[in-house]
Parts: sequence; C-alpha cells; structure tokens
Amino acid sequence: SPCGVEKLFPQDAISGFLDRFHYDPADTGHILGLREAMLPLVAPEVCFHIKEREIFFGITLGDGADGLQELYLAHQQVGDAYIIECIGCYLLDGIYSLLPELLYREAGRWIGVLHFPEDADSLSFIRETLLPAGCSIRVSPCGSLIPGPSVLCRAVLSEEKCRDMGGVCAHCSRKADCPMSKTVLH
Repeated sequence: SPCGVEKLFPQDAISGFLDRFHYDPADTGHILGLREAMLPLVAPEVCFHIKEREIFFGITLGDGADGLQELYLAHQQVGDAYIIECIGCYLLDGIYSLLPELLYREAGRWIGVLHFPEDADSLSFIRETLLPAGCSIRVSPCGSLIPGPSVLCRAVLSEEKCRDMGGVCAHCSRKADCPMSKTVLH
C-alpha cells in the first residue's frame, strides 16, 4: 500500500537521499514532488523460495515505477526519469532493511550474506527457481530485470543473524571497474 511504501522513504529522510545521490538541497521540493507522484504507483513484492540451506528471493517495486519513468523519458525529461530511478533504489534499500526480520518470521532462519547474480544465466536460474513462489520479475534477453527497479538474489540460510548482509556491490567481481559502485550505489 502507498502508506507502507511511504515508510520506506519518509519526507524527513530527504537529506539522506540528497547526500547519497549527490543532489543539491535546492532540489528538495522537486524531488519530493516526484516522490509523491511515484509512491501511489509502487506495489512492492517480495517472493522467496527455500531450497535446502539457501534462500532465493526477488524484490520488485512493480510496473508502476517503470511506467512513470517511461513517461518522463517519452517527454525527454531524462533528469526526472533518473530521479525516479534513484527513488526506486532508495525504496529497494528500505525493503532490504526489512528483509532479515521478514524472512526470519517466514522461514525460521536468518539470511546470510547476499549474493547477486552477475550474468543473464544466473538471473534466469534464480527467476526460474522463484516461479513456484509467484515471482513476477522477468529477465530480458540482455539480462535486465523487468520491471525495474527489481532485484534477484540468493543467500545461505543461517541459525544466527548476519551483521552485514552486504549489498549489490559487496561481492561483485566487477566492483573495482564499475563506475556505479564508485558513485550512485555508495
């Protein structure tokens, strides 16, 4: 629900958003306006499947965020489309923070370090594993997740709570060369 989504990015979190994505405080009103337009369109979905000692899961914000971003791009408003993308990443991070408790309640075990697939075949494998769980995330032929922003991931299950699950960049073999890991994602 939009109320639940709003808790992932409350208005008073704007300074953290501005810092993380390197926006000027003068942009606050505009970014909050885009946030207000986006939140009612976001329909978060978390699906997971446990296979022995591993958990496979997917998180998506649904098609609404993608649709809004496409609308801005169709009107050549690339900057606003990028802000929508950043808001989506921020919302996904909020869901990540809730994931350990949610999955512990559902599975009775904790998730360990997150392992993000680095190629289309790995993405497709995780997606296929999640089909019985009703996962709506799709993988394009070039390896993009649809809708965006979405994530597919796996983790080893543990009896103990993991202190640092890591993030998208933590275990990536391309971390040293990736321009995203040096800017937006940290």
